[in-house]
Amino acid sequence: MFFFYIGIMTTYSGWISTYAVVMEVSEKEKATSYASIFWTSSTFFRFLTIYLFSGTISHKWRRMLQISIVFMAISCFIIAIQVYEIGIIFCGIFYGGIITSVIPFMFTLPSEFQMQIRMNQSSSIYVAGSMGEAFLSMVIGYLMAWISPNMLFFGLFLVTFAFYLIFEMTIN
Repeated sequence: MFFFYIGIMTTYSGWISTYAVVMEVSEKEKATSYASIFWTSSTFFRFLTIYLFSGTISHKWRRMLQISIVFMAISCFIIAIQVYEIGIIFCGIFYGGIITSVIPFMFTLPSEFQMQIRMNQSSSIYVAGSMGEAFLSMVIGYLMAWISPNMLFFGLFLVTFAFYLIFEMTIN
């Protein structure tokens, strides 16, 4: 699951500036501010979400992923109707804030199931995250080049949906 989590964060924050320039939303000097919106929102929401939802860790995580899918779908719609700057800002604030807020729950989920993670297992988790960072960024980048720059949003929507399905299969 770390594969998807780290991959989503680095793919969006890494490609959003390029997207803004290619789609002529902004000059390259201003385009970096869109990644800043994403990371600022991420920081704020990580603190907020710890207290926002009640219930078990898996319930909180499930809710966060469901909300992420909704916000990404809204972002895709905004991009599809070609209101690019609003789509970028909306996605950076809400999708960025919610999807990156999964991390506090990700670290505490094993304790909910009375599991202990050993050091060699945690190393494997971080390797999976690094692979997701490289692989998803590369695949989305190629899709942006081959099909459309809008694949940044539509591709991440599909990845987020896959992340949710894998979470459901793992937990249930």
